Amino acid sequence: MGRVFIGRKKTKKIAKILKKTKSKSKDEKITSRIFRLSGMEKGINNGRNVDTYSRLIYIHGTDEEGRLGKPASSGSIPMGNKAIIDLFDRIPVGTIVDIVR
Repeated sequence: MGRVFIGRKKTKKIAKILKKTKSKSKDEKITSRIFRLSGMEKGINNGRNVDTYSRLIYIHGTDEEGRLGKPASSGSIPMGNKAIIDLFDRIPVGTIVDIVR
């Protein structure tokens, strides 16, 4: 829980999880687990400059749990650490993820 990832690799660092809505770390950390997404729609999220996989779009844990539900990311989807660990343990690689507004 709270393990920090850099370049999609686990580090030995454990992040302090910020629970308050006004707390903000210097730079949001990717924590606990990562799902790297790959788009399936040519020209929308797959291929060339719109490619989700090459743009490194993730669903991931965050050290800023107090800010969940508020716009704070440049494309990825942050989740609470307990929730991302639970999800990671339940779904296999290749599971289709449908993201809707």
